[in-house]
Amino acid sequence: MNATKERWITLCKRIGVDDNPNNQLTVWRDWDELRIAYTGSDRHYHNLGHISDGLKELDEIRHLTKNPDTLEFAWWWHDFIYKTTQNHNNEGDSSIHAVKSLSQLLSCNHSLTASLIPKVIRFILATKHDCVPQSADSRLMIDIDLSSLGTLPAIFNINTANIRKEYSHVSDDDFAKGRIEFFKKFLESRPSIYLTEYFKNKYEAQAQENLGRLLTTR
Repeated sequence: MNATKERWITLCKRIGVDDNPNNQLTVWRDWDELRIAYTGSDRHYHNLGHISDGLKELDEIRHLTKNPDTLEFAWWWHDFIYKTTQNHNNEGDSSIHAVKSLSQLLSCNHSLTASLIPKVIRFILATKHDCVPQSADSRLMIDIDLSSLGTLPAIFNINTANIRKEYSHVSDDDFAKGRIEFFKKFLESRPSIYLTEYFKNKYEAQAQENLGRLLTTR
C-alpha cells in the first residue's frame, strides 16, 4: 500500500504539482479516494492489484507513448467507479472524477495545462472496449487493461473467479452467458485481441488460448 501511495504522489509531482500545502492536501485527498474505491469489499479483481499490474505494464512501454504521465493518470482513475448492476456508465463516471481531480490541481498549479483533461477522458473512455481508437496512446491504454487476458491459465482462472465475485448478484448461468457474449462480440470487432505490436507479441497467443477455452466451456 505504501509503495502504491508513493507512486501516486510521485506521478503528481511529475505532472507539475508543487509542494504548496494546499496542493499536497489535494494529492493526499485524491489518494484516499482512490484507496477507498480500489480496496472496497466489492472489489475482487478491479482493485489496487489491477492498478499495480497495469502500472508495471506501463513502465515497460513508457518509451512507446507520447503521453506517459497522462496515460498513467488516466490509468489510476479508469476503474474508480465500478458497478456491476445494469445501466451504469462506469468509464464515464470514472472520467468525471478524474477531471475533478485534475481541475482542482490545475487551479493551483500554473505549470499544469488544461490540455491534459481531454486526453485523460479519451484514455479512460477507451477502456469501454467498444471500438478501436485511432490514437496510439488510447490503444496502449486498452492493451494494458487487457493484459490479464494473456496471463498463464492458472492466473487467468483466478482472475475470472475474482470477476465472478464482483457479479455475485448474477446467477452462474447468466454470468457465463454474459461473459461469452461479450467476448464473442469483442473478438468479432477487431483483427486481434491486442492493438499494438508490443502487446500482440507479448500476450496474443496466450490470450487467444485462454479465450478459446472460455468460449468452448460452459
